[in-house]
Amino acid sequence: MGFIIGTYQLLGLPPLPNIYVTIKGSYAVKKLLDTYIITFTTYFQASQEDPVITQKDMSFSIQALPNPAVLYKIIYDYIKGQLDPYYMYNNQTLMFIDD
Repeated sequence: MGFIIGTYQLLGLPPLPNIYVTIKGSYAVKKLLDTYIITFTTYFQASQEDPVITQKDMSFSIQALPNPAVLYKIIYDYIKGQLDPYYMYNNQTLMFIDD
């Protein structure tokens, strides 16, 4: 489970190749007072089968813990929002293709 950052252009440069982004299905949940801290590692690859190019540890907090299927969507929406600050608005700059 993951998503592809589709071919896109930055600052007039030639189009960049697709990048596959995933958390490889794992995350950790820690309860801290009245919030839950969600931590995970985000992996960036040229494609789902290729080796990892780079990885980044990320985390965020939520007030209530949803079911796991919804939590995956929340995690991937969080990652997309970190990659493209306009993701939740109509003028996002990157194209995301869910797998």
